[in-house]
Amino acid sequence: MKKVAFLTVAFVLFVFTIVNAQETFKPSAGNFTAEVEFRPLSASPINLTYFRGRYFTSSNFAVRTGINIYFKNQKEEPNEGKDESKQSTFLFGIYPGIEKHFGDMRRLSPYIGGELAIAYKTSKDSYTDNTGTSQVETVYTGAWSNGSERGYFSIGLNFIIGTDFYLSKKLFMGIEMGFGLQSVTDSEVKIEQTGESDVTASEKASVMELGVNFNPAIRLGYSF
Repeated sequence: MKKVAFLTVAFVLFVFTIVNAQETFKPSAGNFTAEVEFRPLSASPINLTYFRGRYFTSSNFAVRTGINIYFKNQKEEPNEGKDESKQSTFLFGIYPGIEKHFGDMRRLSPYIGGELAIAYKTSKDSYTDNTGTSQVETVYTGAWSNGSERGYFSIGLNFIIGTDFYLSKKLFMGIEMGFGLQSVTDSEVKIEQTGESDVTASEKASVMELGVNFNPAIRLGYSF
């Protein structure tokens, strides 16, 4: 009886393997995929500030757009509520591109492509002193008062290479890297204070960067 059960299970697994091997897991024309960044070892495994969508015009060609949105706003009231400190920063990036997929493998889908990368970041830091007889406000624009969160505008063009691995018909994971040219212009940092003339703490500065772009995060996505 045990032998019959074993042979039955083995036969079912064999048939499943044959049928599964004949099934195509990769997207075809008209499919849409959505993905986020997955960092399994971090405190927040799923990065919800970055999202990418792809539309497959055929089984081996896709148009894509990535969107990165990050916003941080914090407020403190030091000195027993007499003073007020506010800090904020906002980042928006958009990354349109195309992909060309290769191979006839059913689960693995390597690709190459191109991507335009545009990003803009703003920052503001203000401190209001209410301890004296009058209120004095100091405002930093373009960065925070400690020099962090510098604002900028960047534009670049990347050649990309990556691969998708389909765990099932809908679910996939992937990695990607690129090589490209990018122009980054740091924002001017200005200091405004009540009763004082404005001061430029840092001028605008531009730099051209050429090199490899690698994101260690795993791409986790779903196909519709």
